[in-house]
Amino acid sequence: MIIDIHAHTSEHKMWGLHTESATLDDIEVQARAVGVEKVVVLATYFPLKGTGLKNYDLLERIRDREMFLAFGSLDLTQNVREGIEELKLLARLKLISGIKVYTGYQDFDIAGAGFQFVCEIARKYNLPVMFHTGALHHCCSFVDRESGKRRCGKSFCKLDELQDLSMPRNLVYPLENYSDVNFIFSHMGEPYFDQMIEVMARYDNVYTDISGLIQTGGLRDIPEFRNILSRAIDLVLQLPNGINRLMFGTDFPIQSYEDSVGFVNGMGLSDVDKEKVFSGNTKRLLRL
Repeated sequence: MIIDIHAHTSEHKMWGLHTESATLDDIEVQARAVGVEKVVVLATYFPLKGTGLKNYDLLERIRDREMFLAFGSLDLTQNVREGIEELKLLARLKLISGIKVYTGYQDFDIAGAGFQFVCEIARKYNLPVMFHTGALHHCCSFVDRESGKRRCGKSFCKLDELQDLSMPRNLVYPLENYSDVNFIFSHMGEPYFDQMIEVMARYDNVYTDISGLIQTGGLRDIPEFRNILSRAIDLVLQLPNGINRLMFGTDFPIQSYEDSVGFVNGMGLSDVDKEKVFSGNTKRLLRL
């Protein structure tokens, strides 16, 4: 059995990715082709990009589709009270299996009251909290020649100023203050692998996943970069209890299911340990 802890769905056409479509039907076909039986799809709140898939819209899409589980989310930069109350209700009704927070894509204080309310919900309902960690994916491609910064129309891209918020070492505040809550640092913190290793070595309540390590078929999808990823994965596995805190994920449609399965099969794990990464660790974390 394989469980994907990290996927996204959209009704819009995909551009520049390995697939042109990321509907639930597309996910199901491609996931089942490699033996994936459960997929966690994430609500998305990108206020700076003006895009996203809100909680109730996501839940409506996956209704009556047994393959899919949902992680709820919120915008911590505006309408925070409403977002918190919505998450409380969804958690109480057991409609979500975790909470995703878009660090770096939203400009908020990790030690602020809004995020502490999120942690309180996670604690009360035994839900994991997932962070985006690592590089931010920009919606703009124009680079100003003089400054080297990206531009969104006439303004510089706000995301360039927020990269620090998604670095693993800057997310330790809740790990210490909510030691009974489990946190998932997505994407192994890529490219900040050294920070990811440092944080996981210090905090037993930190998990990570192999989602979105590459953009399948993209410019960096080359053997040299895949070798860097393999070495980073090895370092995670060498950590105390590391094999019990690494999970299978795709970040679909960014990373293909074939590539994600290939990463696990290339780790040189025993059958017992491979099962942990493919599904056992996620089952335990989500109480499946």
